[in-house]
Amino acid sequence: MTEISIFNEVACEVGESPIWHPLLQQLAWVDATKGVIYSSGGGELRTPIRKVHSHIGSIGPTSDGFVIAAGDKLFRWCVSDDSMRCLSTVNHRSQGVFLNDGKCDNEGNYVCGSATFAEDSRFTAKIWLFHPDGRHVEILDGISIANSICFSPAYDIIYIGDSASGRIDAFEYDASGGKLRNRVLTIDCKAETGSMPDGATVDEYGNIWVALVETGQLACFDSSGHLQVKIDLPVPHPTCPAFGGQQFTSVFVTSLSTFPDGSKSIAKNSGRLIEIHALGVCGRPEPLFGASRQMNCEPAAIDDE
Repeated sequence: MTEISIFNEVACEVGESPIWHPLLQQLAWVDATKGVIYSSGGGELRTPIRKVHSHIGSIGPTSDGFVIAAGDKLFRWCVSDDSMRCLSTVNHRSQGVFLNDGKCDNEGNYVCGSATFAEDSRFTAKIWLFHPDGRHVEILDGISIANSICFSPAYDIIYIGDSASGRIDAFEYDASGGKLRNRVLTIDCKAETGSMPDGATVDEYGNIWVALVETGQLACFDSSGHLQVKIDLPVPHPTCPAFGGQQFTSVFVTSLSTFPDGSKSIAKNSGRLIEIHALGVCGRPEPLFGASRQMNCEPAAIDDE
């Protein structure tokens, strides 16, 4: 029987980007608008909060810590010595655009979309592919609020959502070349569920689990785009799910308490991080940024150098 509990009592303004680090064996997540990273092996915070930037869009695992998308930059944070290195800077070309949702592919690249809430900057956000050496290339444009970025189990399909349009599109993906090919599927999440899509993840069977930020639910679509189930959550505005735990049988879901216009949610548990137990499916370890496909198949011990 599925059980849902509050994983951590920290109330984020905009909780986002939960990630189970496969080497550190702990959960990390961000408070996007505060620009801080939290890390926890359980209900208690295990490492200090790391202040990074005025706004963090997303994080991903590396062999020595995390890759961090923030503002117009991609950083690499080494946990052991708390060093931070800027790898890349993108040119957003419009005011109010910032790096947002992102995930690592199995070739060690970081695919990250940008977003804007400014009306005069709609459709100016993009999807970027960042190479480990800092090179970056635009692979999709015409986005307003990039979200729901995740990959099929074989990493040959990438899902890219636009919260403003309410859709999630699936494209054939060439991880070795970092290129999008044919659009193979469109999910009208808004029409199907009543909510725009926020963050998303994929389970071992290729089902897409999507945070429904407007309805307080977690939705599951199969790989053909058919809605399978909606789960009511004890947080009113969930933002992003991630599988985690030693066997990847739990789903952790972040949430928000503060809206883009600065107004606050007064609903119970706003901004809390929750854990869903016994969902009946498992996730997969997230690939490491900067690691080869072979290394990502079987991660080694964390590099403390």
